[in-house]
Formats: sequence, C-alpha cells, structure tokens
Amino acid sequence: MSNLNKFLDFFYCPHFDGLNRFLVRRVTTPEGAADLTQEVFTRILERGDKIEEIRHPRGYLFRSAKNLAAELWRAPNQEFVEAIEDWEHGLSDSPEDILHHRQTLSALLTAIENLPPRCREVFLLHRFEGMSYPEIATQLGIGISAVEKQMMRAMKACRNAFE
Repeated sequence: MSNLNKFLDFFYCPHFDGLNRFLVRRVTTPEGAADLTQEVFTRILERGDKIEEIRHPRGYLFRSAKNLAAELWRAPNQEFVEAIEDWEHGLSDSPEDILHHRQTLSALLTAIENLPPRCREVFLLHRFEGMSYPEIATQLGIGISAVEKQMMRAMKACRNAFE
C-alpha cells in the first residue's frame, strides 16, 4: 500500500469531518478552520515514509490541530505590534498618523477593558507582565487549557477592535 493510500485510509477519510468540526470551535471562521484542517493534513503528508510511525492517527491529528491553532493564536497581531512600535518610537509625525494611532490604541484599550475580569487578568499577565501560560495557571489556580481559552477570547477581542 502506498503512502498516499495509507494517508487516505487512516488519516484523511475517517477523520476529516471530525477534525474540521474540532477546529471550527477554536478559530473565528469556518474558512479559517478549513484552512487549518488542510494545513494539518499537508504537514502529515510532508512526513513521507514516517507516516507509518504514527500509531494513533486520530490522536496525532487532533493534537497537531490543537497545537497549530494555539500557535496561530499566540502569534502577535502584526498590526497591533506595528501600531505600538510606531507610537512608542515616535515614528509618526503627521497629525493623521497620530490620530490613527490614538484611535487604534483607544479601540484596543476599550476592547481590553470590556473583557470579563478573568480574561482581562490572563491577557494582562501574559502580554504585559510576560508570564508564560503555565505561570499564569499556577498563579491563578486554573488549568493551562483555561489560560489558553481566555487568551483566545482576548486576542479575538483585540483583533475585532481593528475591524
């Protein structure tokens, strides 16, 4: 049996729908979930001959999907980073740029202020205090997955502030 046939029989066909539903709950759009689902399967195909080493295809797929979704949520929003850097370094001298940065910062502050208290606390500890997820979980007495969920919620609010 070829690697492609093994891939189709053990990974893609039996798990595509379930994996896609799993990712829909972790990202903001069905299109984003579909993209992530395809990315997970692409990464598995890139393993080539090592595909035979995977003993539990379902577990491997869902762990890979969870890691990929978390990786995307942890990545800083580039627009946010650029706005902060410009503002901090005074690179924007025109009145229009200053107004734009003030509006951006105001929208972000409003989004952060409107977060539920626990979510806001997790976000501030991570983004402004530089604490890791395990450190936050220990300090607040919650699980790491709870920290991840709160961060996803906070980052979604920040991204929505840009729209």
